[in-house]
Amino acid sequence: MPYYILFSRSGNEEDTLKHLKRRVKDLGLGIEFKIMKREMVNIKNGAKLLKTYNALPGYIFVKSDDELCPDTIARLLSPSLVFYFLHYHDGSIMLQRDDEKFAIGVFELPKVITSDNVFIRNGDTVEIVSGAFTAIRGRILKVDRRRSRVDVAISFMEKEMKLTLPFNDVAVRNDEGKSEKEAGET
Repeated sequence: MPYYILFSRSGNEEDTLKHLKRRVKDLGLGIEFKIMKREMVNIKNGAKLLKTYNALPGYIFVKSDDELCPDTIARLLSPSLVFYFLHYHDGSIMLQRDDEKFAIGVFELPKVITSDNVFIRNGDTVEIVSGAFTAIRGRILKVDRRRSRVDVAISFMEKEMKLTLPFNDVAVRNDEGKSEKEAGET
């Protein structure tokens, strides 16, 4: 199945989605859309409130039964000029390689990502999996679920140094160096 990404003005995703769903129904196309949303806890006047935000503002993921031809795209987007398909430098719009894998993962996610989907706790041993500190191991000092980040203590030049990283940049490791997921498979 081909995957694509539409870009809409931030904050206008829901209206764009309604318009697109009507167009798809009118045109009889086999297309699905998904907006990646996450749930966060806000504190207002001392009370905790759950609020849903777009995890990637402006982006709408598209999954199609067939590759979209230029004529179909024109009919789908017409008459709107407030959203468009993202494209590569060569002009192609169908997602490739890692971008396609990411889109497939988005469609497999629950409707709303909650902080309960992330299993990181204070004291966990983690390995940094992206960025300048890739492959360095550390210990979780603090988990900030509201901002989706962690404080990690690493040993650097014989000193303990604190890094603040997004959840996606760390993977929990057990004592043998395997991720929790890998350890469960053996």
